[in-house]
Parts: sequence; C-alpha cells; structure tokens
Amino acid sequence: MSAPKENTIQDARYIENETIQRLVGICGHRSVVGPSAAGTFGPSPIQAATWGDYHFALNGSNLVLVKGERLHLHPRQFAVAFTFFCNLEQAVSQEFLLNSYWKSSRASDPSRALSTCVSQIRTHLSLDRKNEFKLLRLSGRNYKLTAQPLSWC
Repeated sequence: MSAPKENTIQDARYIENETIQRLVGICGHRSVVGPSAAGTFGPSPIQAATWGDYHFALNGSNLVLVKGERLHLHPRQFAVAFTFFCNLEQAVSQEFLLNSYWKSSRASDPSRALSTCVSQIRTHLSLDRKNEFKLLRLSGRNYKLTAQPLSWC
C-alpha cells in the first residue's frame, strides 16, 4: 500500500483560489476589491468584499471584519453568510443553501444543521434590528438579508 499523497502549498493555494472564485461567482458584487487593497487580508488576487461595515476576507481565512472587530467563522458559516450578503434584499432558499453547502454533509438532519448555522451567523455578525443589516427567516423555506435605514441602526 502506498503512502497517501501530501498536499503541497500549491495544492492549497489552488483550492483556496477555486473557492474564492466560486464565492465571487455566486456574488458578482461590485464591492469585491483586488490588489489595490494589498496586504489587507493576505495574498489572494481578490482580497475582500465589503457591504457597509462588513468586510469579508476572500483569502481562505474565513475572516469577517465587523466595525473593525475580527471574527473568524467556521468555513460553512462564512460561505453561507457571504451568500446572504451577495444576495442582499433577495430571498435565498433553504434548498439552495442545502444543495450548495450540505450536499456532502454527514449531518443526520441537514435542515436542522442549516438552521443552527444561520442562528450562529445572526449572532456572530449581529444581524439584528440594532445594526445595519438584519437576517430574516421568511415564511416558507427562505432567508433574506435586508439593509436597514440608518435611522434604525
């Protein structure tokens, strides 16, 4: 039996860049910035996506800066949160999230795992009525991130 192949740094960078491109593909948001912000989050060719006080590092670190506070999210939390921001003011279906992020999961109840993930995102990123953005559960099986008027914040 041969020894398992070790991942090289190049493999890791390839996987990281592939993930970044997939997230940016989901998003297509104009606030994605590249090398002009060199050093902000790391060496990635596309470094950050920004909505108000929320800055998502796109270098594989799962880092979100919220009002200057550094928050490291679980990779799946980061991906789901980024998806909500990329689809700001639009419904995101539970089915889409499950197919995108839980398809290969071993979770016994993926719907429950998604609900827990969304709750943790809401808490960690303070997506409630006291802040700039609010994460809502819509009737049916959808979620929606809304931007609130500044007077509400």
